[in-house]
Amino acid sequence: MQPTSFAQRLLSLYARPVAPHPPTPTTPTPPPPSYGVLPYLLSKLAAELPVGALFPALFACLVYPATGLNPTPRRFASFLGLLTLEAMSAQVGRQTLRPGAAMG
Repeated sequence: MQPTSFAQRLLSLYARPVAPHPPTPTTPTPPPPSYGVLPYLLSKLAAELPVGALFPALFACLVYPATGLNPTPRRFASFLGLLTLEAMSAQVGRQTLRPGAAMG
């Protein structure tokens, strides 16, 4: 037996080689379900409806009396609805016709 120093014996106690842990078997997780195009566009349109209808309503409130159109409430509501519908259809057209527009 070969004589060893105290420091070498102490080092041999604490400096042991560490074996790597074997990889744990994992099962691949399936990707989360994604939404279809139509539900995505409808939910996006519904979420943005208040903001998207604000500017056409403001425009209608300014332009309708300034142009001297028929001042009955029914006609004004029809004008307001038509402008809001036009703004919403333009928004959907932008999202569906331009590639990548709905993603960002």
